[in-house]
Amino acid sequence: MRSALAVWRARSFNDYMAEPTDEQLMAEADRLKQADANKRLPWWPFFYCVLPVLLALGLIVFVNRPGNNDGRPNKPNAVPDLGAQGRPLTKPANVPKDESRAHTMDDGGYYDGLKEPPVKDGTVDPAKDGKTKEPDPTPNPVVSDFEIEITIRNIATGVKNNDPRTVASAQQWLRDNAKNGPVAERITAALTSEQNARIRLALFDAIAGLEPRQKWAMTVYAGRTAKFMGTEENYTEGEIDELEAYFRYLDDPTITTVRQNSFRTEKPLWLLKRFGAERSSFVIAALNDTAKKDPLLPDILELVKRGTAPAEIRENLFLYWMSALDENSALPTEVRDPRVTANLPAFLRVYYPFSPLIVHLNGTKPPEPEQRDHAYLPELLQYIRDLLATTIVDKDLKSQLIAALGNANLRQRPEVTEMINAGLARKDDNYPDYLAFAGSQARTSKDYDLLRSAANDPKPEVARGAIKGLKDAPAGEAADLRLREILNEGTNDGVKADAFAALIERNPRDAQKLVDEYIDPAKPVTLRVVAVAHIPAKDVERLQDLAEDSELKIRQAAINRLGALKDKKLHSFLKRVSTHDTSPVLRQLAAKYAKELE
Repeated sequence: MRSALAVWRARSFNDYMAEPTDEQLMAEADRLKQADANKRLPWWPFFYCVLPVLLALGLIVFVNRPGNNDGRPNKPNAVPDLGAQGRPLTKPANVPKDESRAHTMDDGGYYDGLKEPPVKDGTVDPAKDGKTKEPDPTPNPVVSDFEIEITIRNIATGVKNNDPRTVASAQQWLRDNAKNGPVAERITAALTSEQNARIRLALFDAIAGLEPRQKWAMTVYAGRTAKFMGTEENYTEGEIDELEAYFRYLDDPTITTVRQNSFRTEKPLWLLKRFGAERSSFVIAALNDTAKKDPLLPDILELVKRGTAPAEIRENLFLYWMSALDENSALPTEVRDPRVTANLPAFLRVYYPFSPLIVHLNGTKPPEPEQRDHAYLPELLQYIRDLLATTIVDKDLKSQLIAALGNANLRQRPEVTEMINAGLARKDDNYPDYLAFAGSQARTSKDYDLLRSAANDPKPEVARGAIKGLKDAPAGEAADLRLREILNEGTNDGVKADAFAALIERNPRDAQKLVDEYIDPAKPVTLRVVAVAHIPAKDVERLQDLAEDSELKIRQAAINRLGALKDKKLHSFLKRVSTHDTSPVLRQLAAKYAKELE
């Protein structure tokens, strides 16, 4: 009321002189209140909008406030930030008194427990020379048991579905994560419970590291010793491959025991095959002298003498035994044993192509020809010459020896030339073999004329030996000319067919021209048959036409050629021949090929 009265008093004198009424005073008071209310700002936007924003900003500043000025770090958050702004750890209060104790860092580093751990965040270590250290790489995440189990199941599924890519990917994952979880333990558990040998082998290949593989291989050997020793031969599907893989990881004493048992009992056969499987293994053994130190050489020789093991195994083990001989030694008396002599062809055929490498591996220059072979070689060749000259040695063994003498490191030796010439002069049962050898060494017209003359021999095997010699003769027109003479002047159709086949083989570029020349109906049937056999596979229409030739042998040769193509498009044609040809034999042959294409 007072303020209203003051306003009233400020009015004009006339108004002042007039006494205001109570109604006027009340109206004036209400007007002033309304004017004050209009001048005030509203407070509700501040409480509901501005204040919450300010509170949030304050909380963010509080959480991320810098450290105190006393150098001590703030109390860590629930999820601390240990990135590039992290600070070095201070020395722990409870330092162990034992100075010999050392601690392994995450990165494999090594430091004494009494010292400050090295700075690992890229900052400068004040205790060092000021050099900046690179931050450690991010450690591999730990893999869970579930991930490992799923990957192991993927291997099993991949093996069952014949999916090598899935298997290889899963194996690689297990090897890469071998240190990130209990991978080895899970693989071992799976190997123990798995019944499928091929899955076990795939799981074994997923094991990372040599020692874990050796440990598992020895575990398997302890549980399946009888199968390694051959006393139990009831192998499941794929188990032999599995055991052979484990054998490579057995320790040396166990391998020696298994090898000796295998040589003495010739069991198990799969393991015996492994010992003699690789022909190159004897070269490696000779180069690093492992064969010379092998304590089982007597057992190997006894196996060779028994002659009961498969021939290929005996021959390869004999190569290994011979590679253990010193290059300066004399010929062992054991080689003259007829049971051992039977393996000499393989030795001559396989071993001596490598002899310069074996004897002079460390030489600074290629050895002279007379220095390239072992000291016992002249004595060995003399023994072979005596074998070829006698009549009590098997003809097949002689044939093998003559063919084996033709390898590059022996055929030029004077001893070999002498024994071949002696065989040509004797004309014994192995005369065709000597002719074939002489052809590979032919150099003069006299040599070629000898073969040309022998091709007219009434004995078919002698004539074929001469043809083989001309086929194997050095490239040139001399041998081709003699073969054409046999084609034009020969009297034996079989020999002429062999000569024609040899001529085609010696001249692959002119093969089509020769086929066109001798496919003519005016040529002998035997030569036309050879020509049909050399018609290119793409010339199917020509073969189909020849399958209807008037000559039965030509039709038969054409049907055999078409059947060998294995083309399903020919099924209907062969089916028609099987029902319409006039020859029962040819109908049966065509029916056989047609059935194969169904």
